[in-house]
Amino acid sequence: MPKVTFVSHLDKFLKEFEEKAKDGIDDVVNQYHRDMTKVLDEPPLRSGKRYLNVFPSKPVHIASAPGEPPAPISGYLRDSLFKTEAILRSNRALGFLSTPAKYAITLEFGGYVTSVWQGETINFYLQARPAWQTTIVKNRADYGALFFRRFLRSWYKCGMNFKKEFQTD
Repeated sequence: MPKVTFVSHLDKFLKEFEEKAKDGIDDVVNQYHRDMTKVLDEPPLRSGKRYLNVFPSKPVHIASAPGEPPAPISGYLRDSLFKTEAILRSNRALGFLSTPAKYAITLEFGGYVTSVWQGETINFYLQARPAWQTTIVKNRADYGALFFRRFLRSWYKCGMNFKKEFQTD
């Protein structure tokens, strides 16, 4: 009588599944980084106040109005963006885009600013100039589609590899 043995490849399958999820998150974070760079590079329309700029290449700076993405002056916020490789934590794949610019949170959500100008301390409330949230909201569907395209393609290939192992003569 023929004997049939079933072998579980669940561990191998789950490991590959997790790696593909990380790859999908990496793709999304990379795209988010490109989108944020575009947004912070030069907002399309700025309707804020005009100021004399400290950089001679652009003598006049047009600020962004509240609710618009921040208008670049030096480009530090845009240039300081960095991403991390996706990690797995509690069955979730996580990716991060960040910046060391201390003023990024104040620009995004608004807040009180203390500045020293010509020896005088000036305190004022800066209304939000969101870029991070608006970029995610605007591109949420694209990010989801990007993740699932990568993930499902990998899932299909993973399944086909397992199917080959179970083929019989």
